[in-house]
Amino acid sequence: MRGHSRLPIKEDTVSGVAQVLEHLRVTLAAFFPEYVHSSQFETARLVEEAYRLADMQYGIEQAATWADGFQISEDMIVEDVRRFEAAGNCLITMAETARRLRNRFRLSADRVDSVVSSQNPDRDQLRAFGDKGVPLLVTKEFKANGIGQRPPLRRRYRLVEGAVDKMIFEGLWKQGLVFILPLSLVARARQQIHFSPLSWAPKQGKMKGRNVMDMGRRGHQHQNSPSVLNGKDVKTLIDNAWGVIEHPTLHEIVQMIWDFYEETCYRKPDTAWEQLVLWKMDLKGAFTLLDFDAASAPLLAGEMSGNLVAIFLCGVFGWTGMPSAFQVVNRAIRWELKQAGTLTGRMTMYTDDCIGICLEENLANELDTVRGLCHGLLGPEAVEESKTEWGRRLTVIG
Repeated sequence: MRGHSRLPIKEDTVSGVAQVLEHLRVTLAAFFPEYVHSSQFETARLVEEAYRLADMQYGIEQAATWADGFQISEDMIVEDVRRFEAAGNCLITMAETARRLRNRFRLSADRVDSVVSSQNPDRDQLRAFGDKGVPLLVTKEFKANGIGQRPPLRRRYRLVEGAVDKMIFEGLWKQGLVFILPLSLVARARQQIHFSPLSWAPKQGKMKGRNVMDMGRRGHQHQNSPSVLNGKDVKTLIDNAWGVIEHPTLHEIVQMIWDFYEETCYRKPDTAWEQLVLWKMDLKGAFTLLDFDAASAPLLAGEMSGNLVAIFLCGVFGWTGMPSAFQVVNRAIRWELKQAGTLTGRMTMYTDDCIGICLEENLANELDTVRGLCHGLLGPEAVEESKTEWGRRLTVIG
């Protein structure tokens, strides 16, 4: 155990885990019977690893410890106040100016032109994201709630506000990806502002967890509200605009590995199974690698403690459209890397997780190729190098 409290495991939870593990065992047996049946010890190790990963979940208490009493004061955000006043109290102008300043370090039309081929099916949409940013799609009925009707601070946020504020300030504000302004100043903005509650969620292996925005405002009374950004109608707009997400399944990943092995053995009959190596590479910050378009800035407000307001300029965890928008990036990267002669092995992606298989002798060049494409498209800090791994056994999604 990790030394922090855990909820009791219910019988139906144990049963569900058992069913998943049995399904995994059957899938492995179909492709690698000698692995599953040769050793009960290996199967036991698989179960132990699953429980170990499940136990790496930190809670609110650990996030508060990580925050260490962090607070944002108005002295820390004087530059944002100056920018707001220089923009004539216009958040859209402020957002446009900020985006121009950071554009060369992030996804842009120029970057798309330089690394994405003209035949790539997602090139035009990706170029639009790079040129203007991701539009915050809303229904015709949507109405911004404004200062007077903003939702109250969430209880979960209040419990761990130091951690949420610290993640926003250090992870986004310092990168120019969010404005932080006094509430009294936001009230003078030229646009109607929309507030969504800030909240917090656990993140595997991370004491700090993850800052999120609840753009759906859970609860029956909010499901069809015209002042909520998420909803079924919005999801339909998003699917029509950027396509329905299709994640690779475990079966498809196993099949990719087996196909590569058979193909390699056909070309080099003396290839041994032990020469194969798995690799993975994660994109850093996932949704935060995408900018929202400047016109969306007034609708991306979240009230913080101390009468402050965060105005988000990049992708956030909490909007139903962000996974679909990011899937455009996912598809474009996959298409480029699957072109003949690009990689010696094979790869796929699950959201921001690149997953591949190759011969060990080709691993370094394989990783350099993937890293080069991601950096060229999304900027020099796009890859989370600490999560780049390779080996005979990997946790590739999670």
